[in-house]
Amino acid sequence: MKKIELIKYGIANEAFKEVELTKPSIKPNQVLIDNYAVAIDPYDVKFRNGDFGTETQLPVVLGSSIAGVVLEIGQEVENVKIGDRVIASPHLKTYSHQVPVLSKQVSLLPENIDFVTGAAYALSGQTAYQMIVSNLEVTSDDIVLISGANGSVGTTAIQVAKSLGATVIGLVRNVDEKNNASKFADKIVDSLEGIIFTKALDTVGGQVLEEILKNNIAKVVSIVDGNEEVHSFMKSSSKSLNELSKLVLDEKAKILVEKIYEFNLDNLIKAHNDFEQKKYKMGKIVLKLKN
Repeated sequence: MKKIELIKYGIANEAFKEVELTKPSIKPNQVLIDNYAVAIDPYDVKFRNGDFGTETQLPVVLGSSIAGVVLEIGQEVENVKIGDRVIASPHLKTYSHQVPVLSKQVSLLPENIDFVTGAAYALSGQTAYQMIVSNLEVTSDDIVLISGANGSVGTTAIQVAKSLGATVIGLVRNVDEKNNASKFADKIVDSLEGIIFTKALDTVGGQVLEEILKNNIAKVVSIVDGNEEVHSFMKSSSKSLNELSKLVLDEKAKILVEKIYEFNLDNLIKAHNDFEQKKYKMGKIVLKLKN
C-alpha cells in the first residue's frame, strides 16, 4: 500500500513523494476506509502552493475527499459498519490507500452512485449544499446569484437552489466558460449591471465579491477568504452528505466528472498541473484506486 506525501510547498512537480503506507490505527470515534477514489479539490491545490501559509510541518498527506469501503470501525461508531460503501470529506489525508476518518464525517454511498461520482461531490458538492441550504437558507421565493457558476461548487449550488424552487442566476465572467452553468441555471450573465437578486453565493472573491456586496438587499455568503463578515466554510458532516446523495439519486443534482486517472505519483502531479492550467473545464478530475 502507498500514500503520497507533500514534502515541499510549491510547484506540483517538486512537491510530492510516494512512500509505503503502514496500516493506520483508528480512534474509538473513527472508521478506517479502503480508498477507491479521491477528487482533486481546489483546497488541496492551494494548500500545496502555500496559499494558506507554510506553517504546517511537512511531510503531510493532502487530499480532502474519499469514496471507498469501511475496513474497520472504532468502538463508539454507530452510523456505519464494516463493508459499507461510504464517502467523506476529512481535512487532508486522502492521498492514501487507507484513510482513518471521523465517523461524524462519513456518509453511506448509495449503491446506484459509483465511487468516482461520490468522491467528486464529497467536498465541493457538500460545500455547495451547506452554503445554499444552511447558510443562505434559500427558499422558493428567492432569486439566487452564484458567482463562479461554472465550477464544481457553482454547478452543484445551482442545482441545489433549483431543487428548493429558487430562480438561479449564474455569474460567469469568461463567455467561453458558460457551458456548465448554462445547463442548470435559469439565466447566465457576465455582468451584474441591472441584475436583481435576493441572495448570493460567491465562489470567486475579490472584485466580484465587492460588486455583489453593493447590492445591499441581498444576503451574501462567500467561500473565499478576504471578507470575514460574509466568509463561511464547509463543516463536513454525515447529514449534509446524506441529503446531497438523495438529490443525486433523484437526478436533481448532476455531478460533472471530466477526467479519471489511476492513482499514482505521476498522475497526481499531472492532475494538479491540469487543474492549475485549467485543462479541464467541464467537470472534476478524479483519481481512481479501485473499481
